[in-house]
Amino acid sequence: MPDRLLLVDDDASLLKLMAIRLEAEGFEVHTVESAELAVQTLRNTPADLVITDLRMDGASGLELFEQIQHFYPGLPVIIMSAQGTIPEAVSATQMGVFEFLTKPVDKTVLLSTVRAALQRSGSTQAEIFEEWREHIVSRSPLIERILNQVRQIASSDVSVLITGATGTGKELLARAVHEADEQRKGPMVAVNCGALPEQLLESELFGHVKGAFTGAISEHIGLFRAASGGTLFLDEIGDIPLPLQVKLLRALQERRIRAIGSTTSVAVDVRVISATNRDLERDMREGLFREDLFYRLNVVNFHLPALAERLEDIPLLANHFLRATRAYQLGRVTRFAPAAIEVMISAPWPGNVRQLENVVQRTAVLSTTQVIPEALVREALTVEDQYLPSLTQARQQFEHDYLVKVLRMTSGSVAEAALLAQRNRTDFYKLLKRHNINAENSRMTGRHLSACRRLCETNTLPGTNTLVISTRIAWIVTRLKNAMPKFHVCTATIGKHGVYHEITQLASIMCGLPEPSQWPRLNAIARDMLMYIGRIRGKIPEHHCSTRALTRHVLHRHQPVLV
Repeated sequence: MPDRLLLVDDDASLLKLMAIRLEAEGFEVHTVESAELAVQTLRNTPADLVITDLRMDGASGLELFEQIQHFYPGLPVIIMSAQGTIPEAVSATQMGVFEFLTKPVDKTVLLSTVRAALQRSGSTQAEIFEEWREHIVSRSPLIERILNQVRQIASSDVSVLITGATGTGKELLARAVHEADEQRKGPMVAVNCGALPEQLLESELFGHVKGAFTGAISEHIGLFRAASGGTLFLDEIGDIPLPLQVKLLRALQERRIRAIGSTTSVAVDVRVISATNRDLERDMREGLFREDLFYRLNVVNFHLPALAERLEDIPLLANHFLRATRAYQLGRVTRFAPAAIEVMISAPWPGNVRQLENVVQRTAVLSTTQVIPEALVREALTVEDQYLPSLTQARQQFEHDYLVKVLRMTSGSVAEAALLAQRNRTDFYKLLKRHNINAENSRMTGRHLSACRRLCETNTLPGTNTLVISTRIAWIVTRLKNAMPKFHVCTATIGKHGVYHEITQLASIMCGLPEPSQWPRLNAIARDMLMYIGRIRGKIPEHHCSTRALTRHVLHRHQPVLV
């Protein structure tokens, strides 16, 4: 994979000449004529080196360098100028510019400087190092920036702290750091610090001698020594107990450890990479994490962005995980529908990449077609799905809910509802028709509720919530009138329509949280209400208030029991 160079100069002829020279040497060259275009290009096409003119129309080369340092730290920059002075060259190199060249630039000097800059940044002969990042699937500039920094620190032995939310791939990045270092031939050993109690974690890290404590029937060398010549990955480092933090700090400072029960220290050669999803700086302020240990671990910090911050990676990761499923390998599924990908991109993903992998595996198993549909992805995202309707859909839903609410408030009176909504009655009727809302349903419920409330208030029983009872009865009767034929009502039919549970709850309220000894009577009241509703529903004309008869029957028949 050739190194990518970005050339920035407002002299088009010079740009073309330099591009020809560098492409002849095997580099991939992109050219732009201003600093503003250079920033835009870097957002879409990551580069390994930037070569820019000092003085250009618009932003200067130094101003471009400052932006690169802010957004792409570690990206080397070479500045050229035909009018440069010694103070300008000194100032540029002090700011961090890799080299300051004077035009016209000799071809040999240019090539040697480019190769030195690429070697310093870790980008030269990138194909040699490509294997270490094969398990990281991304086209995000944020991830590319982190991987470029991994190249730079790969050959050193500095401690690395990886931060980020759960499921962002912290252990994958730790493995990339380990594999990018060709000098270390030892293994990478991982341990979850939050999964072990303090004494067991100490033994796991530093080892113990035989007989050091009860159950220590043999010697254990510990993970520090097991990872000798390689990498020790301390996951969830923020959960490590305070007493053990002291011993870990000493091991990092002295590069020596002492096993539990031993009197001698042993030198260890190991790189320590730690990871956490906690805010360690806040933990330091609260006294939960040692400040000196934090600075020992946080020599180099990589913060992994959440999946919602790298939306361009979602389709790439989804297809990557899909190809790893057995359903894909057997040919049962081949791809996601375009609408399904759009749903994934719009989802919030609180579980990040791990959640995405879970959704892909689930939909691949459950899909009955080769193309995984949108509906299946939505179902897999039920808990976290935040479907965003269109503006028209949201407006229609709001209007419908609003109209139903004002009709209920006015017991179905269209005139009063229109007045409350500050619309004339004709417009209000048009709105009802547009949303297919029947004002009669609200009027029926309101009429029954008013009748029930009046009757319950005139037949008040001790410990009875008349408002709750009247509301429940009105709801039941309205439901029956809307759902069942006039002359086909019986107890079985009522049960099929799901009213029996509501009537049982109503009887429970009327009895006032009965004791177990009253349960048989409670069932008798519920059965009696069902039978009575069935009788009055078939005999009384619809325009008569059957709620009144029901309320009068139940309250008077069972008044001695309820009192």
